[in-house]
Amino acid sequence: MTEEPDVTGEPDSEVVPEVPEDPNVYLTQADAEGLQLNSITYDADTGDLVLNNLDFDDTNPYSADGAVSASFAGEGSGFRAYRNNIGPDEYYAVFRLTDEGYGQVAASGSRSEVFDRAFDTGGAGAERLVGSGQLPDTNATYVFNGEYAGVRTIRPDSRTGPTEDIQYVTGTTQLTVDIQDFDTTGSVRGLVFDRTVFDAMGVPVGDRSMGEANVGDTTFIRLDRTDIDFDNWTIVSGDAQLVHVSATSNRPTPREDNGTTDGRWEGLFVGPNGEEVVGIVVVEDTTPISIGIDPDTGLYNDVEIVREVGGFVGSR
Repeated sequence: MTEEPDVTGEPDSEVVPEVPEDPNVYLTQADAEGLQLNSITYDADTGDLVLNNLDFDDTNPYSADGAVSASFAGEGSGFRAYRNNIGPDEYYAVFRLTDEGYGQVAASGSRSEVFDRAFDTGGAGAERLVGSGQLPDTNATYVFNGEYAGVRTIRPDSRTGPTEDIQYVTGTTQLTVDIQDFDTTGSVRGLVFDRTVFDAMGVPVGDRSMGEANVGDTTFIRLDRTDIDFDNWTIVSGDAQLVHVSATSNRPTPREDNGTTDGRWEGLFVGPNGEEVVGIVVVEDTTPISIGIDPDTGLYNDVEIVREVGGFVGSR
């Protein structure tokens, strides 16, 4: 007699489906003090923005600042500026969905009349909304072109007072990606250039407020080479540096030659076939920059502590 299989018994072990790791990236305290944004929620119907885990911003959501956003648009940027509605601290933020809606980025800085550390709370995040981000051809190189926007928090030349000023920055980004020449990781590097600086009201404030020594000088952010994690198609955290280009010599000089600059960047590919990329940047700079005019001397006021947090989007 043929023995019937036991169909009533319990399985030897329960198969638990693997939960994929959250690929989204955020600047944290490990990158710089006071960076603690940890999620972004955008309501496309109302235009409202929720930035989570930022203290003393009172109730969410943040609302779009139409005047500043119009200034961004005048420079060709698709980013929008946001402000918290109420709260003891003033928060300034930038936000953008990618063109296809596959990802989103936000960055925020704040100022407070109560000084308790070198910089008030802020942060930046990049999130994947659609797809795995996996690029279709593992034997290829890609170029992603797009936009950048950031919030600059400026302090006096000592760490003993409230935030001096808030500025916005917009710019252009280009990332070059190579996924064919390393066996286990890809390679990526990039630039943030064509930068325009605005005051907190959205008024362009000119070259002198970007830290240039002379009119016509420019700066760009160099996103140094780092790896790609093929398990989740994220860009591993790498070094970022603010670089000064003299208008007279047209030679790039790292800003740390005149002070100190320190930064990090990271990101992730988004979309069903990695059609787009999103990422975040933080740079802290102690090279003197000029903001405003001293009414007594008629000269620019120099400050020496600046933090810029930003986000970028791009497509191939």
